[in-house]
Amino acid sequence: MHIRIMAWLMSIISFFACIAPAGMQPRLMKANFAILSNSVAGFETNSLLVWRDGEVVHEAYYNGFDENTLHPVYSITRAVLKALVGIAMEEGYIESIDQRVTDFFPEVEIVPGQESKRDMTVAHLLTMTSGLDALSSDPVWDAPDLGAALFALPQEAAPGELIRFRSFYSATIELLSGLLTRAVGGRSALAFANEHLCGPLGIANVAWEENADGTSRSTIGLSLTPRDMLRFGLLYLNEGYFEGRQIVPLSWVAQSRPETRTDSGLQTYYDRDSYRNHFAAHEGTSFAARGAGGQFIVIDPDNNTVIVRTGEYDLELGFFQFIIPLLRILVLG
Repeated sequence: MHIRIMAWLMSIISFFACIAPAGMQPRLMKANFAILSNSVAGFETNSLLVWRDGEVVHEAYYNGFDENTLHPVYSITRAVLKALVGIAMEEGYIESIDQRVTDFFPEVEIVPGQESKRDMTVAHLLTMTSGLDALSSDPVWDAPDLGAALFALPQEAAPGELIRFRSFYSATIELLSGLLTRAVGGRSALAFANEHLCGPLGIANVAWEENADGTSRSTIGLSLTPRDMLRFGLLYLNEGYFEGRQIVPLSWVAQSRPETRTDSGLQTYYDRDSYRNHFAAHEGTSFAARGAGGQFIVIDPDNNTVIVRTGEYDLELGFFQFIIPLLRILVLG
């Protein structure tokens, strides 16, 4: 595998060496994209889309995938859920990020020693700092009311004291999904999204796994086409605005973005303190939503660019070995 990585990086280096800055002639641009396509086709990449300055400048599919193929986006699901919470707040279903979780689960008994649970807020769920946790093997996942069962779990820590990231089953994220369902009158995150997010974005081909109680599995359960991932990226590039409509509140987009980096690094997926915002920061103002297996939505406001990549190969340093070179090649010049 390391040989394949080195071969791919060498192809990137050679590509970078011959590329011209932004504004290159279209023929040269196409030639360089052809080089890139040849280098990523064998790298378990299933799609690669690049949008810049109002148009898709590159769109390629590999390994039998096409523009209509749904692809699991894994943890990008969390960024979509967070957008839905912002919309629900704007619509008045949720008062604010400071509203207490007990308002939505009043029937859950707070046992002695767990009194700090009364202080748990929507903000703690959004940042994965609820202090709750459950392993994937825990029988709680089969509960008929998953949100209530998760809220009743013993706390590891008081709200705000501990960030707990789980890749496939997050008690905090699924509690947030259940809270959203209660807030919007029993509709799942998918049903709410179809009306308030997917519909306005023109996203019709979408799948979202369900938990045992019918709520949307929001740790990793969403599947989208690459073109629709691009739509979501454009939504955040344009500060929640899409085709004449403010879909996600401007203030919500602003507070969802991670802090701007002043160095040339990129926060990795496993940088818990940054990824709790469900986006990771790149240099300048660019940031990315990322899911396991190398699913990327990179949003680069400085260069008016969005890049989408789906695939099967998950690199711990995937941001550094794929997205950073790609950004430099295609938009930084």
